Amino acid sequence: MFAALEALKKEKGVTQPFILAFIQTGSIGGKLCDMFVIVDAVPIMIADANVSVSVEILFASYFVFNLSYPPSLCDVYSLFEILFGVTPAIKSTSIRASLVLLDSISFVIVEILKDVMMKILKY
Repeated sequence: MFAALEALKKEKGVTQPFILAFIQTGSIGGKLCDMFVIVDAVPIMIADANVSVSVEILFASYFVFNLSYPPSLCDVYSLFEILFGVTPAIKSTSIRASLVLLDSISFVIVEILKDVMMKILKY
């Protein structure tokens, strides 16, 4: 497994923490057989290769170790903040700007939809 970790770092530039899953070969579509959350080069085995538990542990590790989200995944982790009901701890100014813009856009869309509905109701 440690060889796989080193290969990921070198070839793909993968940063920690991350989820590492092993698939059983030979079965149709492949079956998850082992799943780990890797934090500070320490593998945390996830019982029964449970994907949802893996995501929870991965997400929590950013808060436990006070890590910043990888820039390319800030939008994903911001969504996790919403889904898990976590007070937004936006760790990127670009994401904060994106959320403000999204809020503005959603307000405009709601206003447009109200206007369209009023026109439809008049007919």
